[in-house]
Amino acid sequence: MRLLLAVTLFACACASTDKPIESGGDGSPDGKTPTTERANPSDVPISYHGGNLLTWDVAVYVIYYGGWLDQNGSWTASGGDAWLIEHFIEQLSGSSWFSINRWYDDRNGTPATNAVHLAGRAFDAYSRGTNLGDDDVRVIVENAIAYGRLPNDPWGIYVVLPTADVAEGGFCSTDCGWHTYTQWGSEYLTYAFIGNGARCPSTCPTYSPSANGVPAGDEMVNVLGHELSESVTDPYFDGWYGGSEENADRCAWNFGPTFWLTNGAAANVQIGDRYYLVQQNWAPANPGYCTQGAW
Repeated sequence: MRLLLAVTLFACACASTDKPIESGGDGSPDGKTPTTERANPSDVPISYHGGNLLTWDVAVYVIYYGGWLDQNGSWTASGGDAWLIEHFIEQLSGSSWFSINRWYDDRNGTPATNAVHLAGRAFDAYSRGTNLGDDDVRVIVENAIAYGRLPNDPWGIYVVLPTADVAEGGFCSTDCGWHTYTQWGSEYLTYAFIGNGARCPSTCPTYSPSANGVPAGDEMVNVLGHELSESVTDPYFDGWYGGSEENADRCAWNFGPTFWLTNGAAANVQIGDRYYLVQQNWAPANPGYCTQGAW
């Protein structure tokens, strides 16, 4: 699903059949904000629809789009955000928070993975300009593979991460990030777009102070975790969903109990050696509930 704005949220329900499709953007607002609990989750249970899940240790490939590097090929000021994003990916495997996804299994009873690893990075300095559409994001991913900057890995997830000067589709007006897939030869490629909240800090919230001292990076980690969870439990939109929502959508902008760090920032989970403020995920119990971890 698209992770919809914290101020005006809605769930993408753009389907030609009964399953959600990631490329559209229609729906109805539910008015949820980051500080309110989801009082009335969808009446349609999150259930399994017979498709494939990602059940292995998933390779994650990051594509830094825009002005991440200076003319000498060195990191710009956004380098701290990039460091945090990559550290989050590396620390995510086996964490209590990401292990919530193992409560979702496929037709053979094999659970979705709780393991990911950073497998590569590529840079794209504005090949499609600063005003992207959804199709531009697909082209950015395909070009990174076609030009040999990243391997062709149908078992992985490609993540496009822009700098704050890059607009994309409904980013900042209707959503903060999304995931989808595309056909590549005879295989599928799974990929995501994670917007840079520094572009719209009030609607895709960047908090200052933030848990790790890099507000845009902390915001992108929050959205990335949401989209990775949905990517492993519903990569091709025939896995786990209910109505127009995937698992993490049920808990969008619901952080649960928080605590204060010494820098004055709020956090709600520890993943690896760092604390984060990340949205909860949905436990597919009867009834289901939002939770911060599997144990």
